[in-house]
Amino acid sequence: MSPLVIGEFIGAYEIVDTLGAGGMGDLAQVKEAYRADHLVATTITKKAKRLVLNVQLVDTRTWKVRWGHQYEGAQADYNDLVRDAAEAVARTLAQEA
Repeated sequence: MSPLVIGEFIGAYEIVDTLGAGGMGDLAQVKEAYRADHLVATTITKKAKRLVLNVQLVDTRTWKVRWGHQYEGAQADYNDLVRDAAEAVARTLAQEA
């Protein structure tokens, strides 16, 4: 698997920046800025002509991962992968409400 590169395109979407080096410090800053109880942490990597989307729902009160899943599909299916992930996150949060 290879990471996406700034300036690379996935369909119509351009990778314009990356967020931090992948540590909880970045998430803590986001938590404070938005006063969030939960954050969604994602990574996207390429595997040949396919994308691998890793998604985790993090509880910012405990810093534990409440839910996580890996989605894989063709680059052309990026929107479907993201929609599937968003729906799963919403279902997980609804169970808590």
